[in-house]
Amino acid sequence: MQKERVESANDEDLENENNAEDDAEDDAQDDAEDDAEDDAEDDAEDDEDDDDEEQQPLDIAQKLAEQLLQFHGCSLDDHIQKNNAHEESVRRHVSLDSINEKLLALPHVLSQPQKELYAEFVSAEAVEWRAAFLGSYPDLMDNPEDEEDRKAHVCLHASEYGEAELRPAASFDIDSIMGFASSLAVAKQGIKMNLTPHIVYNLSADIHLKIQIQINHKLRSIPLHEIPHYQFGRVVGQEDVTLYLFFPRLYDPDRGKTNYLKQTTIERWTDHVLLPAIYEESASTRSQHYPASYIHSKLNALAKYTESRRRNESTTRQQAITHFLPPHSLVNVWRWILRFIRRSGLHDFQDVRLFFTAKNLKVLTQRTLLVDV
Repeated sequence: MQKERVESANDEDLENENNAEDDAEDDAQDDAEDDAEDDAEDDAEDDEDDDDEEQQPLDIAQKLAEQLLQFHGCSLDDHIQKNNAHEESVRRHVSLDSINEKLLALPHVLSQPQKELYAEFVSAEAVEWRAAFLGSYPDLMDNPEDEEDRKAHVCLHASEYGEAELRPAASFDIDSIMGFASSLAVAKQGIKMNLTPHIVYNLSADIHLKIQIQINHKLRSIPLHEIPHYQFGRVVGQEDVTLYLFFPRLYDPDRGKTNYLKQTTIERWTDHVLLPAIYEESASTRSQHYPASYIHSKLNALAKYTESRRRNESTTRQQAITHFLPPHSLVNVWRWILRFIRRSGLHDFQDVRLFFTAKNLKVLTQRTLLVDV
């Protein structure tokens, strides 16, 4: 009986041990599964965060503002790292000033007679000259060491100045401008107009602007430089700004990319639209200085060439004669233009567009503050 009790106790202990092991395995498995689920959830959250960051649109305005408001360049750590690498690879450092001194000491062999050159020749200088021409160190010219050690390395950091002298500064400017104006009054100080425009002043390159024109009952976007136009004049006080007049209704796709106006068209525009509009707003004391017609202005532009041919002189065939339009009359002159082009026979001048453009304004508009540009 006692033996059976002992065996029964042993069986119970063994069963308890097995149950404990099973429970431990189950707990470990549950913990592993929980950890795996947590890791999966964390990974999913990280992926969602990455996706959110990737899906966030780039704020171009903010990036542009950051570029404008502060100087951007290599960080100080980048400079230190590059300098350390350079110091390890190069034994001797040559500044730009020392190179210039060596080059300036060389004789001008092309500007001196041979005898004078030999008279100035000193054997001690031969080594210096040879080193300057070969880009090496004079004291290592005949040294049988590695060829890389004999080369003179011009190092920018050896030519650096004080930090205060090299401190970068930011400035703001406008490189170019262009746009459409609703009236001639855009010129606040007046306009110098040219009544005999030359086709060489027309736009010849694509400026990435288009105008919609109705062709065969369909709207088509036509590049601006392909539309017939001419250079009307320049803005007084801002002579870099050029004014053009574009005539969309004169566009003919069968003419190809020709953008100049025919002489008969310019004559009709000048005599029936432009000059009458100017005369409406000009007193007699001023209108007497304007040409009476397009032909009149054309003859004035060719007068000097005609006279020079008689004297066998060389001169430009056509002069660019300009006439001043005062600012106080520009608003009404443009109104008269828009009224006259509604007359019979002048409908092809309707939808006339006034375009202005100016280039190379960086130095003229450069300011230290953005609000002052």
